Amino acid sequence: MFNDTSSLLAHLATRRSGKARDMIAPGPDAAQLQAIIALALRTPDHGKLAPWRIVTIADDQRDAFAALLKKAWVAENPGAAGMDLSALDQFAHQAPTLLVLVSTPTPGAKIPVWEQQMSAGAVGMNLLHAAHAHGFVASWLTGWAAFSPEVAAAFDPQAFARGWRDALTDPPPGAHRLLVALAGAQVVGAAAYGPSQDPDTGQATGELTLLAVHPLARRQGHGSRLLNACVDQLRDLGADTVTAWLLADAEETRAFLLGAGLEPDGAYRDRVVSPDGATLREVRVRATLGQDTDDDAQGG
Repeated sequence: MFNDTSSLLAHLATRRSGKARDMIAPGPDAAQLQAIIALALRTPDHGKLAPWRIVTIADDQRDAFAALLKKAWVAENPGAAGMDLSALDQFAHQAPTLLVLVSTPTPGAKIPVWEQQMSAGAVGMNLLHAAHAHGFVASWLTGWAAFSPEVAAAFDPQAFARGWRDALTDPPPGAHRLLVALAGAQVVGAAAYGPSQDPDTGQATGELTLLAVHPLARRQGHGSRLLNACVDQLRDLGADTVTAWLLADAEETRAFLLGAGLEPDGAYRDRVVSPDGATLREVRVRATLGQDTDDDAQGG
């Protein structure tokens, strides 16, 4: 019997990873995933540096993750442009739940880098133990992507922070705003808006350019509050319409926005997202700001 959880000794003696490509839904729900991650962080951490990051790749982020993998693969293998890269799509979409564990050692700390890296590795092992303890199959995969500089750069917290800092200190012209949702002192969601850049919209049209809530903080009202705050501020700035673009297959986001009063207006666009010409289709939704959004909308 594999992953026998009848006792700690039995579990340690029978623990086995599963094959990610064979994993099927359902995966852990938000509460279970939060518990799994919390257990995984109970790991030796000399110096209390927490030299790791755990990134959740949500269902509506899988296509973007696949595009990142293909872009990095082509950059590192120039002859691969135009080749069949479906294996990378399969890698990005396998298993019902996907986490990326990033080793982020602190250079110059008194704790050696190798010891910090081992601490991050211990988090990976604990993620497996915690998943098994909750009754799920789990696997830890590396492969070329784990050593790709371009893939690593996409998950670099410092580069991510610099990008946000630059965007906030030097925003584009017009009324651009970024709002955040907090759970205590932790940022769990963000929304941004600005004037619509679409040529077929008027000057009084605002565009919701970002609406994101961490998967572990969804279904707690954060998305609704962020959306309502954006709408209220846009209305105060004189906007009479709000639009948003979303991936055509982002069913959860679509349902949330439809529930809040935004409706598809028939517009769509295909964005090129990788050097091999792969595209993602986006559709546009809109609402007239004379109509209040539904305060009871769920999903955020």
